[in-house]
Amino acid sequence: MKPNSIPSVCPQRSHPPAQPRRLPSARLRRSHLRRCPSPKSQIVNRNRKSQIANRPWFLLLLLLLPMAAWWRGRQGKPAAFLYSSVQLVSGVANISRSSAGRALVALRWLTLALLILGLAQPQFVESETAVKASGVDIVVAIDLSGSMESEDFELKGRRINRLDIAKDVLKKFIEKRPGDRIGLVAFAGKAYVAAPLTLDHDFLLMNLERLQLHTIEEGTAIGSGLSASVNRLRDLKSKSKIVILMTDGQNNSGKIQPLTAAEAAQALDVKVYTIGVGIR
Repeated sequence: MKPNSIPSVCPQRSHPPAQPRRLPSARLRRSHLRRCPSPKSQIVNRNRKSQIANRPWFLLLLLLLPMAAWWRGRQGKPAAFLYSSVQLVSGVANISRSSAGRALVALRWLTLALLILGLAQPQFVESETAVKASGVDIVVAIDLSGSMESEDFELKGRRINRLDIAKDVLKKFIEKRPGDRIGLVAFAGKAYVAAPLTLDHDFLLMNLERLQLHTIEEGTAIGSGLSASVNRLRDLKSKSKIVILMTDGQNNSGKIQPLTAAEAAQALDVKVYTIGVGIR
């Protein structure tokens, strides 16, 4: 399959209109990424860890510590000795409190804060969520070349660049496929794995949001991006293996030609679909 072709993931269905409004001389070539019937489903447990406090009301005491420290400072430290006349100690009246004394006071307040945290009984809780896995593994290869910075589109009344529109489309796609394992490959002059195949789509979206332009060598190595994506799928036993290529240009970098990578994908039974973003 030629990398520049744009088949639909579900070709038997009609394409709805694209939501982003394009500006003059710009276009958003995109496959409509809908949920295709999966060949196999299974229940997978997704583990998540979160930190909670068994007695959260004790944490309210932490809010009182600054006020208590201020009040204690206003009261001052009680005298260790009483003198009948201040003239007896006038020579040492200007001696300031030592740094060791200040550190000791700070240590006392820190100890009190830790004691309050202990009373709240914080702990990590591991929860399991049952997810119905569809048996479809998808790797998305997204272009981070400098040309993706061009602001060709308008979304919600503001102009956005090609990378932002690609992220917006991909986020909506991910949210509609909770049962698919999805991974992320980023490429420009080189390619790297931004997120492994996972059912944890919150983790996936977090890594997608972290993608930035000008972070790797400039260029558009479509062949390298496609090859890296195919390599993530080659040894899997999935019934359906898919690579989605999101780019705005033609291959001009890298040692692997797109056609060579596409032929390797075909030999490994990996379907390749493309989404073009940008100016013709």
